[in-house]
Amino acid sequence: MSEEKSKDWYTPKDIYEMVQGLKEDMHQTRMELQETRAAVAHYNNLRKQVAQCQAEILTLQQHSVGQNMVWSRIRNWTAIIIAAASLILAYARGR
Repeated sequence: MSEEKSKDWYTPKDIYEMVQGLKEDMHQTRMELQETRAAVAHYNNLRKQVAQCQAEILTLQQHSVGQNMVWSRIRNWTAIIIAAASLILAYARGR
């Protein structure tokens, strides 16, 4: 019976080895956590850059659409002005 009870308890050497193993595991876990934090920070920075690029692209697209609308209106009004001037000239010559 005493032999069974002695198997349930660890020797100081066993406990020391287990604690040292836990220390190593904790150190390795801390290192992995630091790497993970660095990766997350890098990912967040990339997300910010992507958001900035999307905003710039949207601004450029809106600028391009605005330019196209201006040129379209200039073409339309030029045609109307030329037609009106031609009509006035034709009417003036016909008198």
